[in-house]
Amino acid sequence: MLRKLVFILFIFFSTKSLYAQEFIKGQVTDAESKEALPFTNILFSEKGKGTVSNAEGNYTINLSNLKDTDSVSFSYGGYTTIKYLVKDIKKRSTLNVALKPLVINLEEVVITSKNISVKDIISKVEENFEKNYKKENVKEELFIHSFHRTTMNKDNPFQLKKSSFEEINQAKSDKIMAMLPDEFINYLDSKHSWYTGDDEHKLVAKKAISLEESSFQKINKELEKTLNFLAEDIENSFGNDDVYYRIKSGIIGTKLKDEEEAESDSINSLNPDVFDSLHYNFKTKYVKSGIKEVFNNVTDIDSDYLEFITKKGKYNFELEGATMIDNDVAYKISFTPKGGNFQGMIFVSSETFALLQMDIEYAPEKRGKHIQLLGIGFSENFKKMKVIFEKGETNYFVKYIYNQVDISFSFERNLSLLKKQKRFMFDKKLEEIKVKTNLHMSSVETRELLVLERKKITPDQFDQVKEEEIVKVKREQKNSLDLWEGGTIITPTKSLEQYQRKEEM
Repeated sequence: MLRKLVFILFIFFSTKSLYAQEFIKGQVTDAESKEALPFTNILFSEKGKGTVSNAEGNYTINLSNLKDTDSVSFSYGGYTTIKYLVKDIKKRSTLNVALKPLVINLEEVVITSKNISVKDIISKVEENFEKNYKKENVKEELFIHSFHRTTMNKDNPFQLKKSSFEEINQAKSDKIMAMLPDEFINYLDSKHSWYTGDDEHKLVAKKAISLEESSFQKINKELEKTLNFLAEDIENSFGNDDVYYRIKSGIIGTKLKDEEEAESDSINSLNPDVFDSLHYNFKTKYVKSGIKEVFNNVTDIDSDYLEFITKKGKYNFELEGATMIDNDVAYKISFTPKGGNFQGMIFVSSETFALLQMDIEYAPEKRGKHIQLLGIGFSENFKKMKVIFEKGETNYFVKYIYNQVDISFSFERNLSLLKKQKRFMFDKKLEEIKVKTNLHMSSVETRELLVLERKKITPDQFDQVKEEEIVKVKREQKNSLDLWEGGTIITPTKSLEQYQRKEEM
């Protein structure tokens, strides 16, 4: 009876806590055109806290942790900022915000900047870049949203040309090929604490959810059933001094090694129950590497994304005017390539020459890396980047990054898996599987990184942070604000709200 009473009280207070959350939702639009303003910067009173509107201009804010005297401001490059007191909006469930275009007399800005030219402004951006974005010891709360859509050719991407194993034959190969979907879709949302030290980073994962379809899981089960005997035989060969497996493509080949000989990089090697219906794992070092890459794309002056600054001779620039972004008077500069890849718009502080916002993408008929060598192809077909920076006490930090990349990959080579027995002169071939590949894949990846909160830490505080080896990801059926326990995140777009993971039949 006591246990039942405790359970009832727990449910009561949990429900009460959930309903105590005060949410406000809405859309940010242009007051004149009525069009949505995506990625509007939404700041709370305390510096380093806030969110952004999504690609459709929609936002959600949890007001529960804000005081009545706090404020919420909506700012967008080229528009007048609107600020609300929490006490004036907390009784509302919806707040649609219409921002008015703002134009500043450019002559007034030019006077304070000593008639600087647009090329000089870009030079000043490069000259002051390291000072404006110098690293500090900080702890940042991150919300990261990523979306992958991958398609693959269905016309014989893999053809079994030869198999000396009775268990592996054309019929089983055809069965697996027939299971391949038209596309693989994956949504992955996560919250992390990101610590920046003097020369390294640490990550403490808080929560990660995936809305991946079960297509891959279904195929993986079939592959396990078909190839389990082979996996066991390969594993047994690791303890046999006379027999080994080798994978080969043309004149290129490598011997398969035991994970104990070479450190395993399997994302699930630390958890034997990863292929269940609820969870899977990533190694923390890979998650860290991905986050560091996203930050470096916009804070490392040598980044390809910033070539319009470092290789300014490859671009045409136009000073379109000036506007206010937060408390900064900003130059509004557009640019197009004459030898580079990008086109876009940037906003530059007229005082510090810091990039305040940037919105860039590959210009039409431009693309990045393109490799075609020995049957292997890779192309960067499209890149797009939207960035909002936030001013700290002495320098600037990343507030929000939207990054979209479209790539294609091809692999047209013969692959062989050989089982061999060691001999004095020439090793004897015991078994062989030969596959002809004609694989062509296209992938669109979208990543959003939002800094929800930021605060300085000491070197000692950084040293005390303990990092786990894995990040555990939970598979969910559908995205919901409840999954994030009432916290402020990037509002899901309509497509994500409507998306529901298709379960295996």
